[in-house]
Amino acid sequence: ESGEGPRDAEESRLCSTVRALAKELSSGGEGGDDDEASPSPFAKLLLDPSSSPSIPETWSEAGRKLFDEVLGDKGAIPPALDYSARYRGLWRDACRGDADDAVAERALFLAVTRSIDLDENDGDDADADADGAPSIGLAAMIPFADLYNHKNGRYANVDVVMAEDGKEVRAVATRNVRKGRQLYASYGGGVGTGIVMRDYGFVEFPQRWRFDFGGNSVVEYNLDAGPEGDLVPEWIVRPDGKTVDLMEKEMNRLQFVEADLYTASRAQVKTGEMTREELNVIWKYHGALINALDHSIIEARGRKSKVII
Repeated sequence: ESGEGPRDAEESRLCSTVRALAKELSSGGEGGDDDEASPSPFAKLLLDPSSSPSIPETWSEAGRKLFDEVLGDKGAIPPALDYSARYRGLWRDACRGDADDAVAERALFLAVTRSIDLDENDGDDADADADGAPSIGLAAMIPFADLYNHKNGRYANVDVVMAEDGKEVRAVATRNVRKGRQLYASYGGGVGTGIVMRDYGFVEFPQRWRFDFGGNSVVEYNLDAGPEGDLVPEWIVRPDGKTVDLMEKEMNRLQFVEADLYTASRAQVKTGEMTREELNVIWKYHGALINALDHSIIEARGRKSKVII
């Protein structure tokens, strides 16, 4: 994470991380007699095509158009429609980076998807500042630490934290973990399933959903498996009758999107307009949205649920 210092007080640590990483990647993995010209083993791994970041902002035009159809044009479905130029805009404006530098762009998205957020102020509101602009706090590229898969809530069992002296990072188990069990770290501390999709390109579980239909029609809840394996919402903001009607309308819209576009989108994979990875994760997110809306509508219309006070 260390490297060139910030050019001025407005440059974030992520900007410095991207610049340092781009400098490392720009050696191109050529090696040679000059050790300084050869990237580290970690940088060589990041240069491998299999490490290329795949998040909505990096998708093909066809992939982004399909994702936009899933999100709709009302702004109710997360993530917000500004995802398509969010981090490129951040690099250009906040970091004052070169928008045409392909190596820096790769470094940017590697930092977004693989860096460890060590900002002390992370949490539900860590994603944006007071004006709703992207928050870019302390981000560090740490070999091995980025290998932990993501889980939230009761499934997460590892915290990655900065030591008090600020000179090392530690991965600490939060409870006893049986030998052979997987270690999970939370990538966002409950920032929301839409944000995880936007920044990491996968559908998390358990999930947190927030649907904002405008005015006072807002609903927010966690979605996890209950004792019998069924999905049970834990309300953070419980919907009123009007909001439930809007949720049902949105679920119906999503069903029409699938009926209209599923076959055509598969054909776009065959023509090379969209990758299969994009196709699969978009429809997985679409299915997660329908499940989340369906189970919460049923719960809101009469079944008992656990309410978070």
